[in-house]
Amino acid sequence: RLRMTNAASLALQNTPVKGTLFETRIAGELSRTWSTPSLPSTQVAHVGPDNQPGDILLTIPTSPLPGAPSVRIVVETRDTLRKLGVAGISTTMRTAMAARGADAGIYLARSPSGLAADVRGWAEGANARGGWVAT
Repeated sequence: RLRMTNAASLALQNTPVKGTLFETRIAGELSRTWSTPSLPSTQVAHVGPDNQPGDILLTIPTSPLPGAPSVRIVVETRDTLRKLGVAGISTTMRTAMAARGADAGIYLARSPSGLAADVRGWAEGANARGGWVAT
């Protein structure tokens, strides 16, 4: 039974399913963190299943007043060993932010092995829509 579980885990590591599992886990963590009574108007939407750029969209009102504008933050999750550097992340974030109408973005690699040497665990950038961070 243990061997079958390990074999299944190894098989999943090379499929899009592992990315979906990571994306779903992060969406759940963000929902638990941001969907609280003290932040009643904040919305966390797991939008990744539509196969468009950007996996999670946070919509955070700038004021508790009704009709106040909101800040939209897109989160792009990656569970891959393919190393992406600042230029690749910048392109990814520009596309995701435009697709989701976001004002800011977060590129979240599951592990440092998914980030190229020029990122060194943290990177920042900006495009016409706004700023982004990667880690």
